[in-house]
Amino acid sequence: MPKTVHILTLGSKERVLKSLRKSSHPVNKVYLVLESKKANSTADQIEKELKTLIEVEKIQVDSSDVYSAVLSLANAVREELNEGNEVVLNLTGNSVKLAIVYFIVAQLSGSKLYISDSEIPVPKLRKIGNEKLEVLWKLRDEGGEVFSVSKLIDLLEGISDNEQEYMAQRAKIGYRIKNLEELGLVETQKIGRNVNIRLTKLGEAYVCLAGFLARVDHFENE
Repeated sequence: MPKTVHILTLGSKERVLKSLRKSSHPVNKVYLVLESKKANSTADQIEKELKTLIEVEKIQVDSSDVYSAVLSLANAVREELNEGNEVVLNLTGNSVKLAIVYFIVAQLSGSKLYISDSEIPVPKLRKIGNEKLEVLWKLRDEGGEVFSVSKLIDLLEGISDNEQEYMAQRAKIGYRIKNLEELGLVETQKIGRNVNIRLTKLGEAYVCLAGFLARVDHFENE
């Protein structure tokens, strides 16, 4: 049976429990987000109190690195979505940086975002076409980075022996890379005659959840 899974930032035991009680969503499992290892003792107390009724897991994040924290949460959300579960993100008591993290994860996954007993509307994402998404997939398959545009072309469709066709390939792939860079999903670095293309942390999170993006109606048309 599908579960409703809550993700919320660790605070005092009283705040966490009150926040869960006030939620209008069922609570079958909870992820406690920890910003520091010192919070483990409080998390252990909450887990001890809740575990007889619901599952509890902990996620350690570095809130000083927003996109790294996004990726940490995205991985947990992906696991739950793979199980057919619903994920809701609780903003109660979040710092500004973590609120941004939760908002981005909600957009990427189509998950609900709430504070106290009120749901927060999440604007739709701009849709990324299949051609650009394929670039992200290939980068991920290569460990997140390739070391030249030619290498990326070869991975995507094979390099043409015809010089004119090859230049057309470079122009086409170059346009996709530029667009993805503008969206913050990839970054490039010129080294000698080559251009390194790598996924950003946001790009990694997008790819992590990309399998679910087409299943939920949270896209805006390009």
